[in-house]
Amino acid sequence: MPNDANYIAVYFNEDVDYSERFVNLGNIEKIIVGDKQVENIGEFSVPQDTRMEIYFTGTVESLSNFFNSYHDFNTEHMYSIDFSNFDGSNVKSMDYMFYACTSLKSVDLSNVDLTQITDMSNMFDRCEKLESLTFPTTGAQNLKKMDNILEGYKSLTSIDFSMFTISEGFSAQSFITECDSLIAINFPKINLGSFDFSEQLGFFRSFSLKYIDLTGITGENSQFANFLSEIMGNILTSFCCLFK
Repeated sequence: MPNDANYIAVYFNEDVDYSERFVNLGNIEKIIVGDKQVENIGEFSVPQDTRMEIYFTGTVESLSNFFNSYHDFNTEHMYSIDFSNFDGSNVKSMDYMFYACTSLKSVDLSNVDLTQITDMSNMFDRCEKLESLTFPTTGAQNLKKMDNILEGYKSLTSIDFSMFTISEGFSAQSFITECDSLIAINFPKINLGSFDFSEQLGFFRSFSLKYIDLTGITGENSQFANFLSEIMGNILTSFCCLFK
């Protein structure tokens, strides 16, 4: 993908101002607000319902903390992000990328190449208003960390992790916690013979579930059986569980 097409588009539902944030990010080539290029990326504003495009130069290997609300990115009114023109083929880390983006409602990563990604820990932690999250259908075979990827959700009802593979050395402590709205999940591919659940503290804590797809699970593991028993024991409504 050519550099002039490598960008992320962001949408806001209120006016926002930026100061210094993008000056410290060395791989930012330019920023376009509406149809005009920003002259000074150290200080500019984005009007309500106006598209902001963040263009990258060179190879992007990390998006860690990129939209983290605690790292001077104004996310108070950011409600949607478009990755359809972003080249993620070299990105290895997305940890804390959207941390505490409390107004974010939708993220579509379906067209992003995640084959090199290794760390997605806390990526969507505390995005309490997120309603829609879509991952690509293939890839992400090198992923090693998904600790706290989803926590504190009040609107997200379903999630599909079936494109991810959990294997030996994988870390998923507090994988999904405090997601009271979540009723359906497609689990990642897990070889139970090589995954140590004793190291995954608080792996899954979301007891509103009605549907779990476990078709990607292979092997046997007593810890995982106990984990399933705990979930099922807390289901008070109709429940569907699919096995391979």
